[in-house]
Amino acid sequence: MSAKVTHITRPDAVDASCRWPVLKLTLGAMAWLLAGLVLKLGSGLMLHLPALAICEYANYGKLAAAARVALIYGFALPAGFGIGIWLLFRSADRPLTSGLAVLAGAVIWNLGVAAGVVGILFGEGSGIVGFDFPGYSASILLAGYLLIGVSVIPAYGAGQRKGIKLSQVMVLAAALWFPWLLTTAQVLLVWFPVRGVLTALIGGWYFQGLLWGCLAPLTLAGLLHFRTELNGASMPRPALAWFGWWGLLAVAGFVGATTLIGGPVPAWVASAGVVAGVLLSLPVILLGLNLFSGGLTRHAGQPALQLATISGLSFVVVGLLTAATSLRCANRILRFTMFPAGLQDLFLCGFVTLGLLAGLYVILPRLVGFAWQQALLTYAHVGLSVMGVGLMVLSLLVGGWQQGLRLDSATLSVSEVNAGLGKFMLLHALGLVILIGGQLAFVAHLAFLASRHFPTVKEFVLSLIREDVRPATAWVRSAK
Repeated sequence: MSAKVTHITRPDAVDASCRWPVLKLTLGAMAWLLAGLVLKLGSGLMLHLPALAICEYANYGKLAAAARVALIYGFALPAGFGIGIWLLFRSADRPLTSGLAVLAGAVIWNLGVAAGVVGILFGEGSGIVGFDFPGYSASILLAGYLLIGVSVIPAYGAGQRKGIKLSQVMVLAAALWFPWLLTTAQVLLVWFPVRGVLTALIGGWYFQGLLWGCLAPLTLAGLLHFRTELNGASMPRPALAWFGWWGLLAVAGFVGATTLIGGPVPAWVASAGVVAGVLLSLPVILLGLNLFSGGLTRHAGQPALQLATISGLSFVVVGLLTAATSLRCANRILRFTMFPAGLQDLFLCGFVTLGLLAGLYVILPRLVGFAWQQALLTYAHVGLSVMGVGLMVLSLLVGGWQQGLRLDSATLSVSEVNAGLGKFMLLHALGLVILIGGQLAFVAHLAFLASRHFPTVKEFVLSLIREDVRPATAWVRSAK
């Protein structure tokens, strides 16, 4: 699973140019992943054991919202954009020329995430799922992102001469879609807030657009790129992949209307959500065919491909389940149960998190110059991550289905409906603990490599910094 490499190889010009901005985005994201999982575990314990909520800053609602912000905005988006930046310039075989701006944007972005998490814990959250943070946090996030996007997208487009690949289109689409989503939500929910049911409609549109229009393309871009690179095979059905991609882009913004089925909205709004949810199954199947046809699971001993396989499978399953639960007959039973929370965990933890971690296994050795060496820690990370996600998701899906069937019965009381759900919540908490243990193994592996190679790494990094500084020094001298 891992090569016993004891020396450091010098990255090429592309990897060297992406090193510091991508490391800042991805390693900072790992810290937020651990923080988000701990907050999520705390919220689950508060729900199961409300007696633990002895502090007003640590109740279920605040911890759940803070965990969502940490996982989506602290981990998924920066890690996705970090991998996406590397993918863009690696595919174009051109160095990144605006690394300093990306680095500064990453710092501002992390400040915005921290402000959002702290603001939620102090009771300043918006109460809108997906847009949980205060308005000032959204402004900081937008400022940090614009610094990243404005520096990367023009730099990539200015020198693009080769034919563009589907993975590159996905990264660029997510990079352009996100500021539009965030700006629109900021205007309609914070600066000039809409009233009544429109708040729920805009919130649902924003959250589902964020999931299917930003996080899904970023993760799929990495899966498709690494499938080609690690397996040495092109996509078996590229035309279907392109069709599936455009189909996903077309329906992503309408899936959020399914959250208002049966609500006080015009019937055509909920019906549009139902149609979009059902149509979502088509692009999911087409993209899934290109992920698995030809063998995403080849070389199964590689940790990146193991995680990528589970991530791709999670993408297909969550897409099909989302389509199924968009139907009114299923939505009526499962809407107010644990089932939607299970779908959200499957998307965020099973599809996005595992897919991005697979990308980190590929790009981190290229950025820092040495390979993964501890097979035991790698096995622990992959095994515990998959086991934890599986236990989390299955407990909520099975428990939600059982809860929905009981709610549909008019003869059962509320206490009888909720009887037996505690064991599913405990299994969910156990899955979270296992998943956290897996991420600690990953961080321990990084710390082991850094400590083992510290003298060589120090000399290597200093030499690279000197090489990076020389062109800037020469330019300053010439300007004088």
